[in-house]
Amino acid sequence: MFIKTREYQELFLEALRAGIRGQRVAWKERSVQEWSEVFALADMHHVLPLIYEAVAECRAAALADRVMFAKVREKSLRLMALQRTMTEEFLELYAHLQQMGVKPLAVKGIVCRSLYPNPDARLSADEDLLIPKEQFEACQEAMLLYGMQQLNPETGTENYETAYKKTGGFLVIELHRMLFPENEKWCIGWNGFFDEIHKQAIERETEGVKINMPQPTDHLFFQFCHARKHLLASGVGIRQICDILLFAEYYEKEIDWEIFWDRIRMTDGILFAEAIFHLGVQYLGFEEKQFYFPEGVHTVKESRGQPINGAL
Repeated sequence: MFIKTREYQELFLEALRAGIRGQRVAWKERSVQEWSEVFALADMHHVLPLIYEAVAECRAAALADRVMFAKVREKSLRLMALQRTMTEEFLELYAHLQQMGVKPLAVKGIVCRSLYPNPDARLSADEDLLIPKEQFEACQEAMLLYGMQQLNPETGTENYETAYKKTGGFLVIELHRMLFPENEKWCIGWNGFFDEIHKQAIERETEGVKINMPQPTDHLFFQFCHARKHLLASGVGIRQICDILLFAEYYEKEIDWEIFWDRIRMTDGILFAEAIFHLGVQYLGFEEKQFYFPEGVHTVKESRGQPINGAL
């Protein structure tokens, strides 16, 4: 059973490898079970549109069950249409916040989505904004004026993050005072790495809207810390891993790799970071040199060719 499961996972990763590059697989024949397992994994990891785009035109797809493919196509198109709506709502909100004089940083979400050949095929459940603490009240007022409503008003707004949803729309925003809770043992001290995050922010234009985001070293390190948070809570999905790998590749020359790896060491994240990078090299077509492994880090390199337990 494990052998077959691994085969399905590798087929899924082959399709995902093509999907994140806007390419197509060249499969000639696949069984009903193989299609079913690949699409089930894609759905579970919230990458169904990426997988569908990668496999829809191969010969094996033309020979596959028409009803199954029609359902997958319909769901993929529906998810991408919803993502397009949410992106447009976010860009409208962000422009509104700028006009109101507040300057939040966009993290994850739209920043990572812009790295994919078809951004709408990379799904986001919400968008994350980090606001300077002194601008939180002004930002909240501007969001309420735009039509956002707090999702759980009974919890107040004193937590490190507060969720809002657009009235009559689909957009969900998590507004952060800080990136991580201060009283959780697993992340004590992590916020200190981001004390200068607003001063060092950069600006990128997305669909005509200028978006402020953390400078690449901060953002990559944050992505790893956030992924570790998920690992401790429920597990890390492959979409999150793809985000990290594409970001590291795209901003390779702008990342201070010495600072990045020093921070990874200081938070005891070496094995976790290296495992993600090696997964990208082994299964998703990334080049090892892009991640500037420092001397002595290659602790799992010898495991190549073996499955990385828990990767899926």
